[in-house]
Amino acid sequence: AKRQRLMAQKDFSVVIQLAGNEYSSNALLQRGRIFETEKQFELAARDYDNAARLHGNFQILLDKANVLERAGKIGEAIQALDEYIAAARKNLEEKGEAGDAYLAGKIAESEAHKQALSNPKEDR
Repeated sequence: AKRQRLMAQKDFSVVIQLAGNEYSSNALLQRGRIFETEKQFELAARDYDNAARLHGNFQILLDKANVLERAGKIGEAIQALDEYIAAARKNLEEKGEAGDAYLAGKIAESEAHKQALSNPKEDR
């Protein structure tokens, strides 16, 4: 399976180099998933960040925050959560009164997770 993932990673890299933004954002996302599986968290975070910006999908920033946290880069994970929260709030504002209960819940979860990362409890 590892060999197949590495071959797919190479294929996605070629697509990223040759394709337009729509295809390269999907390839970035998929290559990021491979990097994450291979525990190459910083590379995954970079691909998730680029995919989020190209694709205009702020939800991918949660993936970025997750892999940065797993890499032990807590400050950068918090920054990614801040980016997500800001983009999600903007999205909610644009929806107006209709809102989005799911998104509001994800914002609350992200804020709580950010708080937990910012103030880790001491081991007892």
